[in-house]
Amino acid sequence: MKIIINRATNPFYNLALEKFFLMNAPEELFILWQNGASVIIGKNQILKNEVNLNVVQQKHITVARRITGGGAVYHDLGNVNFTFILPLGEEYVHDSIQKIVQALKKYGIDAEVSGRNDILANGCKISGMAQIQTENWQLLHGTLLYDVHLDTMQAVLTPSQNKMEKHGVRSVKSRVANIKEIMEQDVNTEFFFSFLERHFKEYNRLEEKIVTEEEKKHIQVIISELSEQQWIYKDELIQKIFDVDDNIKFSLIVERDVIKEIHFWGDFIDAKNISILEKKLQGCAYKKEDIYKVLKRNESIFREMDLNILCDKMIKVR
Repeated sequence: MKIIINRATNPFYNLALEKFFLMNAPEELFILWQNGASVIIGKNQILKNEVNLNVVQQKHITVARRITGGGAVYHDLGNVNFTFILPLGEEYVHDSIQKIVQALKKYGIDAEVSGRNDILANGCKISGMAQIQTENWQLLHGTLLYDVHLDTMQAVLTPSQNKMEKHGVRSVKSRVANIKEIMEQDVNTEFFFSFLERHFKEYNRLEEKIVTEEEKKHIQVIISELSEQQWIYKDELIQKIFDVDDNIKFSLIVERDVIKEIHFWGDFIDAKNISILEKKLQGCAYKKEDIYKVLKRNESIFREMDLNILCDKMIKVR
């Protein structure tokens, strides 16, 4: 594994860089990076349901959509982000998360993993993660809240109250905390970034990789894809999106009693599997029993969702 110290702060460049190395990984990689003020939404999220677009415009905050699932996040230069490009296998994900926890403990934070994609300290969330797989590699990336402007985060991110209550909190701000606050030390984000760089180079013995000019040319092509309005605002191009519950929604096109096109919307952590399910449903007969069979084989995606309810919703909308 090698380390890339990415000092760019443009969200589109940073998202393009990690996508490029996911698709063209020469070896395992660890990337440290930061974004300027921006909102990064999950691949399958409905933008207007998660983000206050008026505040985004007023504060000149960039909006971008990433290739991984999960929820919307707010970034600024008080946030440090990390990306792992890994071989396939859950053990690699587990080991990588533990590397982050070890680094935080070395810094003096009593961090612990919570669920599939959060790191907590003092009972508050300081990191959220998401991932995606290709045929050969997987990408795991996440945030580390160090000195983020939490008031702006709360103003920009607007998840539903039901979603907040599922986490047992009243607001975005009440659920998270800055590492700087927990440490009670007046040390800036640059110091924390440099600490992580030193830690991974020395403790994990990672050699630094420099992004080549040729690689940057390919990254520029991906930037143009990720910055297209059709990608960022793709949910707005769908004529009708139907509710299943507070999080899960779907859009559907049926022709001659066969599903021609279907898309699910929500905070799906595993963006790859939801895309695979969508493809499996394309061409499926528009009958409850046929749809149910496909969903049943992929029920882990929907966790606590009653598949009968989901099927009924899909049949009734036509």
